[in-house]
Amino acid sequence: MAETTTTLRGLPFVGCFFSFRRDPLRFLRETAARSGRAWIPLGRNRVLLVTAPEDVDHVLRHAHESYRKREELLFRVMGESVLTAEGKVWVERRRIVQKELGPDLMPHVAGTSATEVQKLIDDWRRLAGAPTDLERDMRRLTLNIIVRAMFSASMSDADLEEARGAIDVEMEYVQARWLGLVDVPLQVPTPLNSRFKEAIATLDRIVYQMIRGRRAGGSRDGSPDNPDLLDQLLKATHKSTDPRESAERFEDQEIRNEVMTIFLAGHETTAMALSWAFDLLGRHPGVARQVHEEAVAVLGGRVATLDDLSRLPAASRVVHETLRLYPPAWLIHRLAKVEDHLAGEVVPAGTTVWLSPYLTHRRRDVWGADADEYKPERWKGHPKLPDGAFIPFGIGPRKCAGDLFALTELTLVVASVCQHFRVDPLNATPVPPRPLITLRPSTRINVRPVPWT
Repeated sequence: MAETTTTLRGLPFVGCFFSFRRDPLRFLRETAARSGRAWIPLGRNRVLLVTAPEDVDHVLRHAHESYRKREELLFRVMGESVLTAEGKVWVERRRIVQKELGPDLMPHVAGTSATEVQKLIDDWRRLAGAPTDLERDMRRLTLNIIVRAMFSASMSDADLEEARGAIDVEMEYVQARWLGLVDVPLQVPTPLNSRFKEAIATLDRIVYQMIRGRRAGGSRDGSPDNPDLLDQLLKATHKSTDPRESAERFEDQEIRNEVMTIFLAGHETTAMALSWAFDLLGRHPGVARQVHEEAVAVLGGRVATLDDLSRLPAASRVVHETLRLYPPAWLIHRLAKVEDHLAGEVVPAGTTVWLSPYLTHRRRDVWGADADEYKPERWKGHPKLPDGAFIPFGIGPRKCAGDLFALTELTLVVASVCQHFRVDPLNATPVPPRPLITLRPSTRINVRPVPWT
């Protein structure tokens, strides 16, 4: 069935800007309910929202060369990196990062996850039934995993808390600038600009400390015989088009950009996914018990390893259903470089196109009448889905390079934790999501980890 297109009307000069700003998720859901393709006036610009799998697949995969990413705000945080770069720079960075995030790394990822999740389990045992902040615990866990797995480093509790606070400020900054009518230049000394600069300085200190310590031959966790991503970046060279020229190594600023990207993207998305996963399990005790019983039978008290992955289908289904309902990267931006066509709809050059995994994952024509409901059993038997229907990591050449890393880590953590604890939610009602760079809880998720009896 061909997708219809709606054109929204808005106020003079501002269009639908204020309606969108008031509640972005609600606005986009209501818009998508009218039509899976919609032109939205926002200030002086028009944005094309597309949610149909075939449109998503077209933009991100089949016609990807007709579009480029729009990551101006993330560029201010990460600089030019594998996430924000285009063209030859992106190809060069992707080659390095992809190698370090591929299947060969998964045993190391699993081993690192096992070590860190055991620390979490020990911490929760010491709580003895006291409540805890779920999001905080998941961010601490995933930050430690990414730092150890990618950079063979460890972070002090003080650095972890500083990093967490700095990342919160960066999220606030990007959200405020994205939803603002005016993009206030960083040179203007507003309170938010000042806090953002301080946050960047805090993370730069942590990242450059890792880089310079490694350059100086400083200490590292793990064996120096097993090079990590930081080692690969330190020895990486730019490919020269002139064979007579010697290859130049990456400068510290370039290495910093890649480390910052992996440091932020590599833990934030998995932390949010785990927060939603355990919150949902707490509200669906029958599903939690299935995962628990499977983990007990497979693991026998130990933490999960890579060899266990194929024997944990219930945990895997929970991860997939969580990523369907609460995809951390909830909105993808593209800019049309040339005129394109979506099933007859003209997309002029210069058009901003929004693709939302959050909306596509809830389409009833794809997922059924229960598309908004939490039902991990829908993943039994690996259902056949249209291309572009399930895109928690994107699709096409710019698909997230860390998808295998994330799925491995998420499944092993869910199984290992559920083997020992059920997570009782203490919030009276489910916490609604807040759409920042990632889909975060809008308020603290208080839970009580309770040992299974």
